[in-house]
Amino acid sequence: MTRVPRSLSGTCVMVSAWACACVFGEAPRAPYEVWLVDHPPRAPTMWQVDATYLSLYRGLGRALDEARSSPLGQMLWVALDGLVFYPITHEEGHRSVLTGAGIGAVSEPWFHGDGTARVTGVRDEELQRLRDRDLPTYIRLHTAGLESDGALAAHAATLAAWEQDDADLLWSEVVLRRGGIMVYHASGLFGWSPHLREEADELDRDVVGHDVYGMARHLHRPTMPFHRYTDYEDLTSEERRFVRRVGWRTWLNLASPMLWRRANWVLENGMRWSGDLSYSLTPFGDMIEHSQWWARPGQWGTRVSLRAYQNEAHWFPGMGLEWCDLRPTVRCASRLALHGWQQPQDFRFRTAHGEWGCAVEAGVQWRWTDMKSAPAGYVLLGVLAKTKGYQPEAPELGASFGVRGGFAFRF
Repeated sequence: MTRVPRSLSGTCVMVSAWACACVFGEAPRAPYEVWLVDHPPRAPTMWQVDATYLSLYRGLGRALDEARSSPLGQMLWVALDGLVFYPITHEEGHRSVLTGAGIGAVSEPWFHGDGTARVTGVRDEELQRLRDRDLPTYIRLHTAGLESDGALAAHAATLAAWEQDDADLLWSEVVLRRGGIMVYHASGLFGWSPHLREEADELDRDVVGHDVYGMARHLHRPTMPFHRYTDYEDLTSEERRFVRRVGWRTWLNLASPMLWRRANWVLENGMRWSGDLSYSLTPFGDMIEHSQWWARPGQWGTRVSLRAYQNEAHWFPGMGLEWCDLRPTVRCASRLALHGWQQPQDFRFRTAHGEWGCAVEAGVQWRWTDMKSAPAGYVLLGVLAKTKGYQPEAPELGASFGVRGGFAFRF
């Protein structure tokens, strides 16, 4: 494999990761996780759906490994991913925001005659009430499908960079997720419009229509007369500048080695390194993220992320640190992630004032089966504690504390 020299920032990460490895020891590859509970427990959250889906995706891909090995098999697998798997999680992202706001909705994750997959079953008055009372959550409703896509691409890239699963299997997931994000974001560069007509029965209407155009219109004109679907022609010149900003910045998503079938690089000491750039939307504007992964396969993995948030005109900083496979005992493995940020005050689109916030994610896998038995069974427990602020996949924008639970198997 190609070798790269250490960077100064990377050396600090390597030292902390080496210390964790010395304390906690060696760990096996990632198991297949099924999360039964997340906060709030009323319905599956975005994080819960994404994490469980990715495990099922990996398990099915492993079962069909021989069938996927041929060029035709690979093409059929990508088609299955794009036509079936992709809309399921994308639409669940939208639905989860509504459920978290106490609004029931129906996910229809198949492509209709107009080429759209949808979330339906919501009346106009409920959506208008959400917009008028909680604009940041209403904006997030537009971007939640793309938020889920970006999170799944990041999770898949992390597993590949840490060599916790087959990079060839995870490649198609990263390509489709990032590709879908870029196509959606870039539509404003070409003035493309879906030209959807609002159905006579409001319960048959998609909750938001075009994700990016609807977001731009409501960020700039949150009190205008309510209607769901937005075409490019409906946008003001100021709103068109914003969607062009989104369109140009989305090409940063090409800076992912996984798109080019490269999971990581081998360093001189046998450690692995990888890094990428990503671009995504937020409830108050957008975000650019740079991530680096460091790992000693089979022992530990570390991810460092630097983030830059922007509302209409002002930038705000953020960062994240994640460690996996910290092992206090032979039967127990743990994960820890810390996030910190400054984001616009009250998620406002037009303000120079920021608010600081943070989040802590922790999880434990405890092996309950005999150490010699196969498959190995695990009990999963986790927590998410956060202050007010936007954290991808977190159920709420406000301060919250939630407990997670599930099970996992390793074959």
